[in-house]
Amino acid sequence: MGMKKHSDLPEPVPVATIKSRTGCSSQGVPRKSGPPDRATGGSRPRTRICEIIHGEWEMQRLREFKDLIITSARGPALKNLLSIALDASGAADIDDLAERFFTNKGVRKKVGDILRKYGMTEASIDAEAFRHCLVELGEINRRLAELSSRRDKNLQQLEDYRAGLASPTHWREGGAVMIGGDDGD
Repeated sequence: MGMKKHSDLPEPVPVATIKSRTGCSSQGVPRKSGPPDRATGGSRPRTRICEIIHGEWEMQRLREFKDLIITSARGPALKNLLSIALDASGAADIDDLAERFFTNKGVRKKVGDILRKYGMTEASIDAEAFRHCLVELGEINRRLAELSSRRDKNLQQLEDYRAGLASPTHWREGGAVMIGGDDGD
């Protein structure tokens, strides 16, 4: 089976359509209100599903931001590496090389030669850009971990609800009393 051509792929579904099909608002909660469902920890399954959808969208957006942050840091990272390699002797020359590196093949080759002379490669530029962005990337990674944990919790609560395990059993003197579940009759 071969790759599908771009024209064969279905059109992307607009976010508004997804929200209307799932009943979710832009904040990831259902539009309809009503009494909470005790079996899912105080919220309905639809609320859990909306939270999962909203979280997945935010996670995708944050991953894209990480790429953009690193890409935008490549210019300053190259300037830093060139200033180390050239002992900051020609600051104007360093700025010119760093600016034209990404658009001019001749400058790219010249910078590559300078970097190789000092034991570096173009991968060194990416590593330096990553080093410059560690604080921002760390914050994004913490948020991604938080969203992932929340998603896993919501999925587990949905699974418990589906499996019928979410109904709590309260023990009293003289026996068990089921709340919100079937009494076995």
